[in-house]
Amino acid sequence: MPRPIRGARRSSPNRGIRERAALPDKKVAVRTQGPFMGTMQAGPARSVRAHGLSDEHQDRGLLYVEKQMWHDAIKEFEKAVQFSPDFSEGWNNLGLCYIYLNRIDDAIDALDEAVKNFPGWNVALSNLGLAFQKQKNWEEASNYYKQSLAKVKNHAQLWEAQGECLEALGRHDEALEAYRTAVSQYGDFDLALQRLGMLLARRNEIEEAEQVLRKALQVNPEFAEAASILGAISARRGDIVEAKQYFEQAKAVKGDQVSPSVARGLANIAAFESGIKSEMKELLAEFDELPSIAECMFNAGLSYISRGDYNMGRTSFQAAADEDDQWAEPRIWLGILEGMDNRPREAREHFEAARKLDPENGILPEAIGMVCLSMGLNKEANKYFAEARQKGREIAIAGASSDKLPTQLD
Repeated sequence: MPRPIRGARRSSPNRGIRERAALPDKKVAVRTQGPFMGTMQAGPARSVRAHGLSDEHQDRGLLYVEKQMWHDAIKEFEKAVQFSPDFSEGWNNLGLCYIYLNRIDDAIDALDEAVKNFPGWNVALSNLGLAFQKQKNWEEASNYYKQSLAKVKNHAQLWEAQGECLEALGRHDEALEAYRTAVSQYGDFDLALQRLGMLLARRNEIEEAEQVLRKALQVNPEFAEAASILGAISARRGDIVEAKQYFEQAKAVKGDQVSPSVARGLANIAAFESGIKSEMKELLAEFDELPSIAECMFNAGLSYISRGDYNMGRTSFQAAADEDDQWAEPRIWLGILEGMDNRPREAREHFEAARKLDPENGILPEAIGMVCLSMGLNKEANKYFAEARQKGREIAIAGASSDKLPTQLD
């Protein structure tokens, strides 16, 4: 039977130093600094109790590990395995310290001893996978990760590390499954989300890639690679503003070390924007005199009216009036359209405004007279009709002479 863990170890803050198996609470960001960081073991992994001094050196070594004092930790773990050569925990911890110092061959030798003394131990197997992954020996790394996952399937970070190896081996379908498994076990695992999204993008599965990469960037805004791919996707979709935002976000993360894809994306957008502006200037240079915006909107209003689209006509005339507040004609047309909609008060406001701008226009007192007539303001109507006649207008009112309205208006 395995010996119980002593109280001192159970309360130690060192449980699972940089351990990928123990992902943090969802409120805390997941570690993203590189590949699987390995598992530091405090014990137990053997059926026979280790030498008492081995335990002491083990505990001291773990204290040095907490402070990342790898050389001092190595000395303690070496002493631990000297007193107990079959001390698998000591060999595992020694191997992991060698990994942190990039002494990979020494790490593999130490971890082999751990597995030899405790066959099938998933902690040492996963750390062997890490050692071979550091050497870019993807096949061996994948094999050890596979053995470890056979022991502990619910291990999101191991699945992500396995996905990296499978992707490097060109086994993309299996890599996708590994990444998806990691994400299914921990939905906010940003590194797995990013690698999944980037692999999907390379396979041209754009819709899913975009969804996954957005989630990765939401969890960790520092992922320049995810922002870069999202920028490229947005650019292809034609959303240049969004693409520029993603590229700028990636650039801000990397600082001076801007990736070629980000630099190229920003350069393409800049070339597009400057090219369009240059072509616009070239086309404008061909015209000696351009119509004003008010004239363009007014002419558009006339075109809409000619085909019976009074709503668009009203919108165009209003735009012309807003653009040139000293031009009477757009206001005349606005008054006519209000009149056609049986809104005499609004029509009169437009006619009065136009009359101030163009007091010699005879159609305006006539139109205001018509408005007054509709509202029963007979005396005012007489006054405006008289003014219109003085300005050459012939007012067609049933029963009226050339100089007098019907008696019922008097």
